[in-house]
Formats: sequence, C-alpha cells, structure tokens
Amino acid sequence: MTSALDALLSLIEPVVSALLNPSTFLYDPSKRVFWPYLLASVVIAGVALATHDRKHWWRGLYEKLLSPKLWLHPSSLLDMKLMASKSVIRALLFAPWIASAYGIALGVVRLSTTQFGPAHETELGATEITLIYTVVLFVCSDFSRYALHRLCHEVPFLWQFHQVHHSAEVMTPLTLYRSHPVENLLFVLRGVVVTGLVTGVFFYHFGTQAVQYQLLGVNVFGLLFNIFGANLRHSQVWLSFGATVERVILSPAQHQIHHSDDPKHFGSNYGSCLALWDRMGGSFHAAQGQEGVRFGLSQDESNHDPHRLGSALVGPFKACWELASTRLRLKKPVESQPTSKHAEVVYLETLTGAQASQTMIEREPSEEQHAS
Repeated sequence: MTSALDALLSLIEPVVSALLNPSTFLYDPSKRVFWPYLLASVVIAGVALATHDRKHWWRGLYEKLLSPKLWLHPSSLLDMKLMASKSVIRALLFAPWIASAYGIALGVVRLSTTQFGPAHETELGATEITLIYTVVLFVCSDFSRYALHRLCHEVPFLWQFHQVHHSAEVMTPLTLYRSHPVENLLFVLRGVVVTGLVTGVFFYHFGTQAVQYQLLGVNVFGLLFNIFGANLRHSQVWLSFGATVERVILSPAQHQIHHSDDPKHFGSNYGSCLALWDRMGGSFHAAQGQEGVRFGLSQDESNHDPHRLGSALVGPFKACWELASTRLRLKKPVESQPTSKHAEVVYLETLTGAQASQTMIEREPSEEQHAS
C-alpha cells in the first residue's frame, strides 16, 4: 500500500510542480513577465497614452492594459491554459532529453581542438572579450528568432502550429506564451543550439574569459529590451518609437502590425528586437500613426477554436495530417499551398475538404523564445 502511494505521489508531484511553475515567472528576471518589467511597461504605456490624451489617459490605460475584460476574455484565458499545459508537457516529455547549451559548447570546444589544435593566445583584454561575446550572442540569438519565426509563417506545416499564437483575438503580456507545444519545443531548441554554438566558439578561443555582461543574471541587452516596453508588444496599447528609431529597434506597435488581420500588414515585422533582419528580408513595416489594428485569424483560415485548449492542441496536428494527405493524393505538389495567414493563396480545401477556394493573402510570425 505504501509503495503504491509513493508511486502515485511520484507521478503527481512533477505535474503539480509544473502547473505551479508559471507563477514563478513573476519573480524570474529571465522571463519577460518579471514583475519589474511589467511595472515598467505600465508606466511607459501611461506616458504614451498621456501624450495623446492628457485628460483621459488613465481610462485608456485601464481599458487597453488593465481591464478584467481583457484578462478574462476567452482568448486570454486560453493564453493561461496553454502556459500551464506546456509546462506540464515540457516536464513530462521534453525535459529529460533536451540537450543543454553547455553540453553543446563543450562539444564545440572538443571538436575545434581536435580539428585545429589549441587556440592561439589573444591580445584582447577581459573587458573587450566580454563586450564582444555579449553583443555576438545577443545578435545571433535575435537573428535566429527572426529566422525561425519567418519559417513558422512560410513553411506550411509549421504554420499550422504557429496559428495558435496568431489566433489571439485580444493581446496581453501573457499572449507571448500562447504557442503550441511543438512550436515551443522548436524555439527552446533554437535557444539551446544558438547559445551552445556561440558559447563553444568563444570558449575555444577565450576559455573562461568568455562571460556575458549581465544584470540580474540576464544578458544586459535582453534586460534593457524587456524593461523598455517589450511587454507592450502583446497588448492593446499602441506604442511607436518613431520612424528613425524603428529602423533600428522594432517597436511594440510594429509587432502588433505583425499580428494584424489586415492583408496590407501580412508578411511584415518577423523580428523580435532588431529591425535589421526585416529590412534585409523585405518584411519591414514602419508604424505610421494610430493604425488601430485588429487581431486574430479568420474562421476559414484557422485550424482550431481560439478559445478551446483541446482544439488548440489537436487542431494543428489534424491540419498537418489533412495537408499531407492532400499532397500525397496529388500527382504534383500544390505550388501555392498556404504558408501562413501571410501566404500567397489559401486553399480552403486543404483544411475543410470543401471545393477549392482561393483567397489572396500574405502574413507573419511570434517569442520570449517565443519570442516570436
């Protein structure tokens, strides 16, 4: 009896721990919803709203960021359910076998030493090494987010999973965590691989001198990004940095454009922080005035119910199966099969089995890692 009870508890304990884990994000500086970041975003939002309406800015702040109508909206409730369910799935299925960045870094060092021999001594000082490593790691991580996010829009099978993020009808800071477990796994692996490879190269050349500039245990650039309004990217508050700054750093308004259901915004602003990648990739869209964008996917395009957890988890798998089945039945690939709500042509037959209907559209991606 005792052994059976112990076995039951051993199964329940990780599940309970995983369910409670999202509540620790408020106290974790590595998470975007760390409470000082949230507080800073509220202050920034208040200032931004006050510049447009000095008399009633507080009403706008309440309605666009603090109102229970937002946080208890069925779409927002699904954000929270996905946070909890992904935590459990990660604890039970993914955590035991996901490689560590440190392990990859050591592998890079061993391989480099075997192939090229010991690295030559450097004349760079510790301060210079730290600065270079911090910048390179941040830039590489930011580019990898952009690249994977764009793939999630342009690869048909990946788009089926990324739809879960884009089906949000209202946005709060927790919408960052509104992603399918499959997409979440891809972004986690992205972070592990990029961090491991970059760190391995620096370990090989500089050894233990390869350390980051950190505040509260977080890359200083990432921390500054979170402090200066990153939580407003997923919100109803329109915050533009102005044309000049937005050519360097993507503003919250630009990410809201990315989530827009307006066809003229499709395929824009895939980046997380730096605007460089979107400018190079032809997907840059500046925030011009109060654009009043709306969020979400059309019923015809979405492969799931944006309010139901079971549908959000299973719908993308069903859509992938139907997509694969359709392609296998055809003698040649469907050249214009949708890659996302920003694809070029959406074949409703793929998802619904109805008569082929073509609707010209294009579209975009997500983050913390996730971070899209």
